[in-house]
Amino acid sequence: MEGSDYLLTCAEVAAALAGFSALIVALGQQGSDDLSAQYRALVGNLIERSLVSVFLSFLPILLSGLGTSPEITWLLSSSTLASYIVSIAWRSMALRRSDPAFSELVSGPAFTILFSAGMLVLALQLAHAFGLGLQQHVWWYLVGLTWLLASVAYTFYFGIRRWARSA
Repeated sequence: MEGSDYLLTCAEVAAALAGFSALIVALGQQGSDDLSAQYRALVGNLIERSLVSVFLSFLPILLSGLGTSPEITWLLSSSTLASYIVSIAWRSMALRRSDPAFSELVSGPAFTILFSAGMLVLALQLAHAFGLGLQQHVWWYLVGLTWLLASVAYTFYFGIRRWARSA
């Protein structure tokens, strides 16, 4: 399958980020018995997005291996990724409104950039899933997967930065 090497690389990066999240938890617990609710949410998001990225990396390869047509492969893969992006956006907006401490973790400009890029990627994934002006091949899907990995890496950065400030 075209792009499968990149998909497998994305899975490896996501798995590594999930593993490093354990390091963040271990470092974050040094000197304290309790993790703050914000820190737990940050690490939870990091682990969740990493594991979902692994799943989304394997999904098109699995579907292709099962003999589904490229149209069905990209319909299912891109619509699954689009659904997850909607979930991320919904939960992020709700958390930002309900918990003022979340604003300390992710600044307004950073949130705006991530959210805006996420909405652009969402539109691309929906167009790709339904063949609306985009050819159905792996590269459009990889744009979305790369955005998801970038958001995971950014979350990882915030975890490390928070740990460094508390150390």
